[in-house]
Amino acid sequence: MGGWGYILRILKGESPKDVLASMPEKDFDKVSEVVGNLKATNLTRQQRRRIEREFKTVRR
Repeated sequence: MGGWGYILRILKGESPKDVLASMPEKDFDKVSEVVGNLKATNLTRQQRRRIEREFKTVRR
C-alpha cells in the first residue's frame, strides 16, 4: 500500500498504532527512517520526542 493509503486509514479514524503495526516491513522501515531524521524538520524538541516515544511503543 502506498503512503497515501496509510494516511487515509488514519484520517478515517483507524488508530495510528494499528496502521503502523499492519505495515509490511519495507514500508515500516521507510517510516523508521523518517522518524529517525526528525531533527531536519521545523518541529520543536518536545514534538519530536513525543513522536519518537509514540513510535517506539509500536510492537512489531
